[in-house]
Amino acid sequence: GGASSSSSGGAPGGQHDEQVNEDDQTDGGEDVYRRSRMNYKEHAKKYFGLAARTWKTLWLLCKHCAKPIVQGRTLLDQLLHTSLDAQLYFLWGPQRNQMKATPQERDELGFNPKELIKNVTEIYLFLTRVNRDEVCRSIAKDERYYNPTFFDKACRFLSKNNLLSEKDVAEFEQFSKDLSLLVQQQRSVAQEVDVPEEFKCEMMDDIMSDPVQFPQSKKIVDRWAAVRQIMGSDRDPYANTPVKVEDLIALPELKEKIHRFAKDNNIGLEGGNMFD
Repeated sequence: GGASSSSSGGAPGGQHDEQVNEDDQTDGGEDVYRRSRMNYKEHAKKYFGLAARTWKTLWLLCKHCAKPIVQGRTLLDQLLHTSLDAQLYFLWGPQRNQMKATPQERDELGFNPKELIKNVTEIYLFLTRVNRDEVCRSIAKDERYYNPTFFDKACRFLSKNNLLSEKDVAEFEQFSKDLSLLVQQQRSVAQEVDVPEEFKCEMMDDIMSDPVQFPQSKKIVDRWAAVRQIMGSDRDPYANTPVKVEDLIALPELKEKIHRFAKDNNIGLEGGNMFD
């Protein structure tokens, strides 16, 4: 059945079963989205419209601000894993079979898969043009959504529908191939190499690239993990005491040992290896 079969009508008596939040009400208590909530097709159309505007905003940000996004590695991981990789997963992964709608219904709802794929693949390209190695390293960590098959399908979809120039399609195809090889290599190394516990982040249980120590708890973690924690709570998560980013204690000798170990064992590190 299409989208209309589940969304064309409201609940009996013009009622809806969705909880209305306070910020969705006027001062008089009227539900400002009452009309769309009773017509689920209209409700879905509003969400698709919001999603399209969100993707366009991401596209603009990545086109004009790709460098700080790539350099801000926590932001890069979040963008790649929960937005770009996840979008390919939901378009071509197991969830695809749940998306049942005719072209007419997609048009009525404002869902444009061609424009969505174009936006997603161009964002990947904006980021890789700043630092392909860092983008590949980040995606290689994504064991939840990344799958080389989805990238291959995106390449074929781009070519079939002439969504990008031949040059851009070729660039994305090469990126997809390089990424697949890197992921295979990194995951093979992860299974074969026994990383010493002192080289692992106590927060993420993964090899560190820039180890730092919390001054109160003395716990040693990767800098990006510590910074993300502090940005969220301004506290040492182990001692539950106030802490600032500038309070973190750098550990250059441990960092050198880790980078030497990673170099000898062909392990990719966030931000690259100091011995490359």
